[in-house]
Amino acid sequence: MAEVYSLEPQGSFAAHLHIDDVGMLLEASTQHRELQQLLDRYLVLHILPRQPITKPALGALGFALGFPAERRHQRGGRVGSIACDTPGFEFIGDYGGRPESVTHVPRPPSYIESLHYDGITLYSLQANFNVSQTTPNLWCDMRDAYRRLPVELQIIADSHWALHAPMPAPDTAFADFPPFDAARARRQPLVIGHTRSRQPALYLPRNPASRIEGLGEQESAEILERLWQHVSNSAQRYSSLIRHNELVIWDGLGTTHTNPSYPPGSPRTSWFFSIPAPSKQLQPYFD
Repeated sequence: MAEVYSLEPQGSFAAHLHIDDVGMLLEASTQHRELQQLLDRYLVLHILPRQPITKPALGALGFALGFPAERRHQRGGRVGSIACDTPGFEFIGDYGGRPESVTHVPRPPSYIESLHYDGITLYSLQANFNVSQTTPNLWCDMRDAYRRLPVELQIIADSHWALHAPMPAPDTAFADFPPFDAARARRQPLVIGHTRSRQPALYLPRNPASRIEGLGEQESAEILERLWQHVSNSAQRYSSLIRHNELVIWDGLGTTHTNPSYPPGSPRTSWFFSIPAPSKQLQPYFD
């Protein structure tokens, strides 16, 4: 596939990929494997094609990377998102803004404007069109975050599991998160073996009400806050706007990322979907 694109590494875990058409990424049978190998190496691929991105081409990339074909007609996006107008690709949600004027009610920032995961996923794909300038998206490498943990935090991460409190809708502020409910909490290791590479990666609950198994409520909260602060201060980060006719594919478990807030009612298009992991139970790196 090297003859159809050029690659520019952006630090240690992201790369710009220049190509004429995103459909060329899958033209040969071997290119699917090479695309996955690039994602294993870089975790974040920022693709800058010269030709317009189409939903069929974007959906084909999703199927090649593991999106279940039987879910192609399942509507993507949260309630209020713009319905997909391309039959067979209803799973591609449009989180864009409509051009009509809206009344903007000031609100606290949504949690997705801070570092987070898109659930338990293999990859996420986002293509933007006609977007207003805003703050850049940010991605952090959770493998490197684990490697650089202070010793006292690494000892806890290596030997504990977290009890993840439920996650609310993406537009929820942290102050409005649901409280801890032991019956609904999902138990996951703090250090996972990555789904494909088996490399160790830090995996943190995003609901601040979550607990670390075996620790008290206050101690859990303090340590989880320190762990997220450690990730937020990571030197291994990729920050960039997703501009018109650009596509970013990122590893759903090897990275955490932010979503910037766009001006309300701005006439933009933002196609997005995630590829679910085969299991909701993640494997620990340590037994």
